[in-house]
Amino acid sequence: YASLHNFDFFVVESESGGPMELDPYDARWNKVKILHYAISHHSSWSSHCDYVLWIDADWTVLDMNWSIAGLVSANPDAHILTSASTTTMNSGSILVRNSVWSRTFLEEWWTFADRRMYSDQEQFDMLYQHRSRSSSQAVELRKNVHILPPEAMNS
Repeated sequence: YASLHNFDFFVVESESGGPMELDPYDARWNKVKILHYAISHHSSWSSHCDYVLWIDADWTVLDMNWSIAGLVSANPDAHILTSASTTTMNSGSILVRNSVWSRTFLEEWWTFADRRMYSDQEQFDMLYQHRSRSSSQAVELRKNVHILPPEAMNS
């Protein structure tokens, strides 16, 4: 898919992500840290990108005509795009804009609660619900985080 659409594709292995403090207890959490690192450092492998798409190792593109650019153009204000799940979101695929807002949100996601007690997806849901309760944060949240129908990013 990446080759077909002229996208960079980078497999993050234990040392390839750079000098990050990864979570030693739950590897699922490391996507949050890796995404933050990817859009935060000028020497990063993706600092030149407008967006970074995280996909879990078990994620597969079934429709080669699926369009990341189409998602972006259909959601021009979004800084974070993900699909709905049985709870709020599915963290198996997340499209993140390279922006200050995204960096701040990823930092908050990483630190919001005890990572030993909650998965990355559960904590995203908790953070999303927490911000939704504040009227000033809810407007900003809904503008910047778009949770799409399950099939939008999970073909």
